[in-house]
Amino acid sequence: MEEVLYRCPVCHEKLNLREKAFICPNAHSFDIARQGYVNLLRTSSRDHGDNLAMVEARTRFLNSGHYEPLADALCKAIPDNTSAVLDAGCGEGYYTQKIRAANPVSSVYGTDVSKNAVKSACRRTKNVFWSVSSVNDLPFFDESFDVLMCVFSPLAKNEYLRVLKNNGTFLTVIPLEEHLWELKSALYDKPYPNKPFDTALDGFEFLDLTKIVYEFEVKGNQAVRDLFGMTPYSFNTSEKDSKKLESIMSLKTKAAFGILRYKKI
Repeated sequence: MEEVLYRCPVCHEKLNLREKAFICPNAHSFDIARQGYVNLLRTSSRDHGDNLAMVEARTRFLNSGHYEPLADALCKAIPDNTSAVLDAGCGEGYYTQKIRAANPVSSVYGTDVSKNAVKSACRRTKNVFWSVSSVNDLPFFDESFDVLMCVFSPLAKNEYLRVLKNNGTFLTVIPLEEHLWELKSALYDKPYPNKPFDTALDGFEFLDLTKIVYEFEVKGNQAVRDLFGMTPYSFNTSEKDSKKLESIMSLKTKAAFGILRYKKI
């Protein structure tokens, strides 16, 4: 049986799989949900992170394949002979599942603070260790992973340094300056490009930046709304500008991603 890398979020002892639960030597027990994930979040039971509507919008959009070039580039960035990969802030698991398929001999873990997102991720594949947890309190032992990736998720640098092996690879994805420019132009009177990203990151050596830039077309008003709903703009756009979405039946726009690759030092 494959060794599990989980540690108890309460006492930090090793969690062992016992039938349908993970249990530590101090008898802290965490049931495996019927969908296949384990909740290791040390907070109240209320929902955290993305709500169900946001998860469903992102799932519909990503399933359309518009961001598949980014997923393919992430798969190519995983070094050969990688034994364990963590997708920190995995959302509904689109990129995690792609990494799993491209690395059949690796142990792949996906974790997110949103229970709604992780439930959705479980429907993609059962061959990933799915869990609910915060990236600021990861339920894993020190130096557990060869690769850690963070795709449009909060940057928890100290935790990433802790769980990555020495010389391990850290991959993070950022929107480049012109990302979704046409969408922003359709909504805002004065759209602004995304700010340049500072590649300096304490504890890591910056290795390189891979740019993925291409155009794609979103067809149908619901698909346009789904694209908007999975961006940070959905939180910061006025009601007046948001109403402009109602008249957009299709949209050609540019995807412009940057994959930043680091090595833990």
